[in-house]
Amino acid sequence: MENNQVQETQTTVDTGVDTTTDTITTFTKEEVDKMLQSEGDKIRTKYNKDVLKLKEEIKLKEQYIESLKPVEEPVVEKSEAEIKAEQKLAELEAKELEIQAKEQHLNLVNLLNSKGLPSQLADIIKVGDNVETSINTLAELLNANKLNDSFKPDGRTSSVDVLTKEQFSKMSPIDRMNLFKDNEELYKKLSQR
Repeated sequence: MENNQVQETQTTVDTGVDTTTDTITTFTKEEVDKMLQSEGDKIRTKYNKDVLKLKEEIKLKEQYIESLKPVEEPVVEKSEAEIKAEQKLAELEAKELEIQAKEQHLNLVNLLNSKGLPSQLADIIKVGDNVETSINTLAELLNANKLNDSFKPDGRTSSVDVLTKEQFSKMSPIDRMNLFKDNEELYKKLSQR
């Protein structure tokens, strides 16, 4: 066996005087291996305790997290009758929505017609809460634009109604006859002297 030597040096300062003591201790390879094994076991034991402690903390935290999760309701199997009833209910609700949509469309068409607007606009307009307000605004806008491009008479009276007696007396007999055909009352009024 091989002898390994370990030299120890110790320095002590008491009164300002250095004293050095040299002690030489000799260890065999087996003793060194035992010391290393002993130190390794101490470190391993310490780390194993730390690992166990951390694992326990993790377990407690996982349990806490699980307690915070919402509880899932257990899945209950439904009978065929319940499934059929739910399907029938879903079908009825779909039909009800379809009927409501048709009713709203019909009401929209009627409202458009009452405002003098084409009923084809019902396909374009989305039904909402203020449909009537939207349609009134649209009617005003379209009517305003329609009037901007069309003939606008100055008044509702015809040119015949504004004839004076002087103009009547200057009229030819043919014009007077036409006036009699168009507006007999005016003719009688103007022909009286």
